[in-house]
Amino acid sequence: MWILTAVSIVQAAALTPTATPKRLLQLFAPREDAVLCSPTTKAPLAVSVRLYNGGAKRTFAADGVEYGERLGFVDLVEPKRARTPREAADELRAQLLGRSSAERVQEDTFRNPFVSFLYERGWRDSFKRSGFPGIDEEFEEVCGFFGNALDDADATVVDLSCGTGLMARRLAR
Repeated sequence: MWILTAVSIVQAAALTPTATPKRLLQLFAPREDAVLCSPTTKAPLAVSVRLYNGGAKRTFAADGVEYGERLGFVDLVEPKRARTPREAADELRAQLLGRSSAERVQEDTFRNPFVSFLYERGWRDSFKRSGFPGIDEEFEEVCGFFGNALDDADATVVDLSCGTGLMARRLAR
């Protein structure tokens, strides 16, 4: 009982009216990031947290230039600027639906069977007519690269190319 009372007194002392604003200011005061730095001067970025309507927004600044987060990553390519209505709508849509319209177009285009058909039998064949190796020759190159690793029935190969999965389907056979 005595220990709990002593702890409660210490906690109460830490939350005095003068200590609370100082602690809050320390929580939201800019702090240097241990990893990120300015792309131009290589100075550490100061991270600031601001609360807007129940959500926290982080900004990163160095040498008077401020960078922000876009779609979950720190955007060091260009300094922070006001978002266009389209960008704001995409960010809101991404928060509500999980993906922006640009992400849906980029990810879902080749999942459409019609687009896949056109790509594999039209666009992809035009590469061969332009002098590039066709899918059969590319498949032979891949098999040669992996050698005996593909002979094992439990072999795992990841096709990281963008497209319809044309090579992945051949490797799965």
